[in-house]
Amino acid sequence: MKLDEIVEWWNSLERPVGGSVPMEYTTQLRLKLAPLMQSFYPKLSTCERCKWPWSLAAAHYTKIGPSSEVSCLCEICWDVLGDVKRRLPYYKKRWNGAWQNVEWRDIELGLEREPQYQVSYSY
Repeated sequence: MKLDEIVEWWNSLERPVGGSVPMEYTTQLRLKLAPLMQSFYPKLSTCERCKWPWSLAAAHYTKIGPSSEVSCLCEICWDVLGDVKRRLPYYKKRWNGAWQNVEWRDIELGLEREPQYQVSYSY
């Protein structure tokens, strides 16, 4: 998708009174812009969900041991997904590819210990 098509799509969205943009629109925009953002940082890994490079997205770290943490989602995607059940597939994908020295059960327990809530962002 070209940048001018993304801008046209963004401008066509209905916004509630007051102009705040619903989170669903923001996450859709992030997904549409991801290829462009990756082109600026082609060698960096990305959030498993929105595919934004880590230099542009704040990683959410999940504690899996006394001094161990893992991350595969940015803070926005972690919040949007809202609960363990929806987050697990992204952690599983990253675990299968990059974290072979980490026990899967430690990741599951780490996710279960975290608060389960959704934060509303307004852009």
